[in-house]
Amino acid sequence: MFSFPRLLAVVLLPLLSINTSASKTNHLQGQTAAPAVRQGSKVEQLSEAKRLDEQVSKLFSESNFEQALKPAEQSLTLRKAALPADDPLVAESLFNMAMLYFRLGSYELAEPLFKESLDIREKKLPTDDLDLAKSLNSLAGLYQAMGDYGRAQDLFIRALDIRKKKLGLDNPVVATTMKNLGLNYKDRRDYKNAEELLLQTLNTF
Repeated sequence: MFSFPRLLAVVLLPLLSINTSASKTNHLQGQTAAPAVRQGSKVEQLSEAKRLDEQVSKLFSESNFEQALKPAEQSLTLRKAALPADDPLVAESLFNMAMLYFRLGSYELAEPLFKESLDIREKKLPTDDLDLAKSLNSLAGLYQAMGDYGRAQDLFIRALDIRKKKLGLDNPVVATTMKNLGLNYKDRRDYKNAEELLLQTLNTF
């Protein structure tokens, strides 16, 4: 997913999973549908989705992004079958798929998944939730990698505001988000704001 080394590489968390009968990747043009997954009760589906997410997380940490796509989509399919379409766990699964495509450099496939995940989180989570900040920061990173610095900046600012409020200024995640925004200012040739933010991160890194 992330193919911009300077920016924060969001960690793919091993949360439960998903479900989509032909899932999100079916609208990812040209992609073959994931093989059918074993059906069962809602509890069984969510348990299997969680197991698949743990597999995805392991593959992600090993940079095996291509291999992680199949279990990630199976997990998404299970969650969509077991849960309402706007459940936060579905949002997490959409986010996981988006991160994989982001790492693979498939920005056109990652963007709609990031946006759908963010839309659910904005509707269902508190305005200062850290998962919401994670979605904002990741979509910002995608736009930054695509050269859309204006949209990236707005999202980075929102992510930073949430993380500062919840984690405090001394937290490394806050410092990394601040660095992301500082680099965004630099790319927009706003050197004054870039310098101010980047200097604030020096004691953390």
